[in-house]
Amino acid sequence: MQYILDISNKKEAEVLPADASIKTLTWSVINNTGQAFIEEDGLLHAISDGIVTVRATANDETGIIGEMDIYLENQIPVTEVTIEPVGGKSTITVNDGTLQLNASVLPSDAPDKAVSWSLVGDTNIATINVNGLVKAKRNGSVLIKAVSNINPNVSDTLTIHISNQVVEITGIVVVGTNGDTSITENDSTLQMIAEITPSDADDQSVTWSLSNETGRAEISPSGLVTAQRNGTVLVKATSEEDTVIYGERRIYITGQVIEVESIYVRNQNNIHTISTDDGTLQLTATISPVDAENKTVIWSIVEDGTTRALINQSGVVTALRNGTITVRATATDGSDVYGERDITISNQVVEVMAISVTTENGDSVISLSGGTLQMVANITPSYATNKKVSWSVMHITGHASISETGLLSAIFDGTVKVRATAQDGTDVYGEKNIYITDQTNSIILDEKYHLTLYPNPVQDILFVDNARNIDYYEIYSPEGTLILTGNNVMETLEINVQGITQGLYILRTHTDSEVYFIRFVKQ
Repeated sequence: MQYILDISNKKEAEVLPADASIKTLTWSVINNTGQAFIEEDGLLHAISDGIVTVRATANDETGIIGEMDIYLENQIPVTEVTIEPVGGKSTITVNDGTLQLNASVLPSDAPDKAVSWSLVGDTNIATINVNGLVKAKRNGSVLIKAVSNINPNVSDTLTIHISNQVVEITGIVVVGTNGDTSITENDSTLQMIAEITPSDADDQSVTWSLSNETGRAEISPSGLVTAQRNGTVLVKATSEEDTVIYGERRIYITGQVIEVESIYVRNQNNIHTISTDDGTLQLTATISPVDAENKTVIWSIVEDGTTRALINQSGVVTALRNGTITVRATATDGSDVYGERDITISNQVVEVMAISVTTENGDSVISLSGGTLQMVANITPSYATNKKVSWSVMHITGHASISETGLLSAIFDGTVKVRATAQDGTDVYGEKNIYITDQTNSIILDEKYHLTLYPNPVQDILFVDNARNIDYYEIYSPEGTLILTGNNVMETLEINVQGITQGLYILRTHTDSEVYFIRFVKQ
């Protein structure tokens, strides 16, 4: 089938056949002796007198064309366009400033002096509207072009220099280093980057923030994300210049070991006292968060220098003495987190464990005739409930007496052993040897009858003055063997001890109502 384009004198094209699939055309003009240009819709604009050929070309594969000669008369062509800035300056020096441009068209009697304004090159530096108003966007130079509407072959250009512009931020895109959006290792970090639009914005500072969603992390002022818990978090960078502008990025966190954050120590029945002797109390440690990887704890008692209780690693407290203790449960996951609970202990009985016998002045010798020495019982532990002791003295080679308060009184020379025995039922005791010297040789046996024994030690004759009330006497060895006996009718009893061997002996005297025992030494 043959296609025909018929161009009428109305510059309209008829496409034949009428049912052609593609009826669109491309318009063009061939300047012969005249000059003109044609728009896409076929509107022809005359420029100068003469003949031009208008052509319509089919847009299908046939390439069929139709043509028509047009005769142009009485045309006054535009020959020159000159751009003139208002004020004579081709600069903009204030932020967001504007500059009005005008176009002078020659000849002055041209019927159409309209021009079209445009930017040549970088259009990010400024804008220009249809009236020639230039508006600055950023620093730099921009080329402005004015083209005659009636004669596109005639134009002018002018370079505008722009300075002092503030380039504002318009958008933020948040990305991770190397494009990463995940953290997969325990306690790892990811550096976030805020990509600013435009890239040459004057103020590119941002404020970083983070919202925990199913995961948890923290972010530094420089945008460094530190993972804490598996899940997702939302990172946000907000412009400090314009807080309405921000960018966000979701980060996926895996591989985190959840550490203990807090420990709550308590008794199951909310009892935090021990009021029975040697009583116990079971404590428990509640770990947060509940999904912490390692929930084991180490139990301990915070000491103040005094041991009031013991605790095992099951959290069982055993009371030792009265007072208040602080029990601590410390996480073993390396977090150093711990929880504490004060426990009040009462009604404890602390037994004596040991007694050390000393003297008040540190001496262990009585060298003054009839002298005394204050004995001291040092109780271990010092916080024993009952610190009372009973004092006693054992005669080895010497002789002495001791009061209830521990005052030791020398009687005759030699060694005595002083004992302090606990009165709390434990039968714990301590002992100390005391050495007695320089005592007088006489010993008063009885104040009532003024019985006096001398000398002591003795070699030959042992005398007892004021012995008229003594009926008879007996001498025993320390083992209880009777060595010597005799009667008495004299005021002064004289006992010959030459026949007994050297050593310690016991004299037993009998009156009508009393029996007296006294030790003496045979030299």
